[in-house]
Amino acid sequence: MTKNLNPEFMTIEETAEFLRISERILREMVSNREIPHNQLGSTVLFKRESLLNWMKENERPPEPKEKINAKIIPDCNQDKVNTLIQEFTGKDENFVKGLGENLKADLEKFEYKKLSDKVFCQLSRWCWPHRHSVREQWVQPKAQEISKLLFGKVIKRTKHSSYKE
Repeated sequence: MTKNLNPEFMTIEETAEFLRISERILREMVSNREIPHNQLGSTVLFKRESLLNWMKENERPPEPKEKINAKIIPDCNQDKVNTLIQEFTGKDENFVKGLGENLKADLEKFEYKKLSDKVFCQLSRWCWPHRHSVREQWVQPKAQEISKLLFGKVIKRTKHSSYKE
């Protein structure tokens, strides 16, 4: 008997393969009634058309790509910015030191007119860190102060295209 490669109803195994998820995850979804299915006694079946419709209904639209405006306000207090950057570069912690070094290099390169997109995003992530360790608690207010000095406001957390998920 040949296997139907496009059955109208699929088993747990076939559906897990179709959705490219584990059978365990699929069984949890069935148990929590998160996915359309039919139960015939102890057999669980999934209608292909219902799954396709469910996937369309639950599809997430792509996030709009935010245009980065890394243009610095003309009359920013460069001395104050440099003092804060020196605090970063004086740290033994590589990530903090790296932020300071990247800011310093960009500000010198672009003569306090703008930041590169990558350094802008790096600063934005320190303004709004996801972790709340001692390091982040120390850096966050300083990063926000630099943001206010350079851009007149605390910039929103932004993801650069080169960052890994």
